[in-house]
Amino acid sequence: MPRVDQRQTVWFFVFFALMIVGGMCAIGYWQTYDIKCGGGSRSRAWVAIIASVLDLPLHRLAAGEQGGAFGAARLARMAVTGEAPDAVCLPPVREETILPDPALADAYAQRIVQYRALGGAGAMAGAA
Repeated sequence: MPRVDQRQTVWFFVFFALMIVGGMCAIGYWQTYDIKCGGGSRSRAWVAIIASVLDLPLHRLAAGEQGGAFGAARLARMAVTGEAPDAVCLPPVREETILPDPALADAYAQRIVQYRALGGAGAMAGAA
């Protein structure tokens, strides 16, 4: 398989896994899936792709790539000091909201139908 095809296959797998998450949002499993953090959040293009795959607006956070470590530090702070979560766990600053691209959202939705028809992981999830 050519290298370009291999990359395309990996990306589609990631996107379809995200679509399962989006389907879980749609059926009420999660009420929202709109905060993006972690190293990938530095890339506006990556967040825009994920927004289109999920067909949901996503919020990029200021210093979002540090989200996991910052959350762990807050938990440690509360454990050591006994401070209340309301005082320590303040909402993050939203840098921007990225809306899904309707054309891409439609294209990804068509692809997941094909993926499920082939017996992909999405077929077992039963999600949108």
